[in-house]
Amino acid sequence: MPVPRPFDGFVEHTKRVSPTCLIHFERNRYSVPASFANRPLSLRVYADRLVVAAQGRIVCEHQRLIERNHHSAGQTVYDWHHYLAVLQRKPGALRNGAPFLELPAAFKRLQAALLKQLGWRSWPWCCTTTSRRCSLRWRLPWRPARPARPTS
Repeated sequence: MPVPRPFDGFVEHTKRVSPTCLIHFERNRYSVPASFANRPLSLRVYADRLVVAAQGRIVCEHQRLIERNHHSAGQTVYDWHHYLAVLQRKPGALRNGAPFLELPAAFKRLQAALLKQLGWRSWPWCCTTTSRRCSLRWRLPWRPARPARPTS
């Protein structure tokens, strides 16, 4: 007699990913890859973990946080891998973005070197936000200054 498949017991919910690449479940927030921002996903809730799936494919997995304190705001679980695509559009997020507070040692060294060499502390506010009205008049330390126009 063949052995039956093991029981895969989970409860499935449909959740919409926030613009900050987070899904909410039981007062806690869990990160998902940035490519799924503002899209609906399937959240499979197991006793010990959460599995996020999209179009029948597993996207990510997190350990489930179970806290019975109803007076707190909950916790946020970030996976910095999920935000690498955001760094391409907004490199200033590496400076003080919440997902990048807990990085491996090699990335911490890279982050420190970039802060030191590139002068990220002097970035204007518009280069670290989603504003499309970024002023090109800012002279960042690594951008060469424009040559002066000849006067006639």
